[in-house]
Amino acid sequence: MDYIRKNYIEDDYEDSYYDDYRGEGSSRYDDDDYHRNIPEAPKTKKDAENVIQEAKTDKKFWNYNEIDNSKKLQGAINILFNCKAGNDYKVEFNDNQTGTRLIINCYTCNKILSSIDPFISHEQGKAHRKAQTAVLQPKDPNLSVPLKERKLNEPRNIFAEDSLEEMIDETDKTAIGVHFAYKEVIDEETLYTCTLCEKERPVKRIKKEVMFKHLTNEFHIRKYLMVKFGYAKKGTGAMEYEAKQMEEFEG
Repeated sequence: MDYIRKNYIEDDYEDSYYDDYRGEGSSRYDDDDYHRNIPEAPKTKKDAENVIQEAKTDKKFWNYNEIDNSKKLQGAINILFNCKAGNDYKVEFNDNQTGTRLIINCYTCNKILSSIDPFISHEQGKAHRKAQTAVLQPKDPNLSVPLKERKLNEPRNIFAEDSLEEMIDETDKTAIGVHFAYKEVIDEETLYTCTLCEKERPVKRIKKEVMFKHLTNEFHIRKYLMVKFGYAKKGTGAMEYEAKQMEEFEG
């Protein structure tokens, strides 16, 4: 089992670290461990960038049993990343059967990052940016605002990232009859079948990108209008207008 414990990166870092972890009867955090070498935090942006590069290329950097780089890494993160509004990264320790190593905890997203590469990817990712926005612009449930009529096909921004639902939610194209897209997970791969059109088009167990193109395609839209109303207007422009109205009504 892994155990995560918080680091102390403050002016009284060494005193807090010593007081909290030495404890009576403790053989791990003894006086020798207290006097170990703890590199100082960087003071400039250039120094901070060098620390991040070192953490990226040197695997031993993260091994607490080799050297305690927690203060050094936290300082670099403070200079380069925690200075941005909505960010809250903290360097902590992860104890496991093989020893103790450093990790980065994103408190904005409640996510553990084990090295620099996933940390950078997370920092630049869409999910983290959404979480930052939520922190900076919290919704107050007590605000009294007048009710506003809203079309059902307006973007809701509530779906899983990079999913078919998100693609449909964010597109400007008309997409109706989306409930005919049947989802299956086969060998850990998510595939879709259009149960409305599968007898006439090769739309069985296809990837989300292909299904998205199908749902916004004229054939599927016309087919859905035929099933819904028993007819579809012949002209492309007239049919698209009718489909747009249906999308606003159904969502």
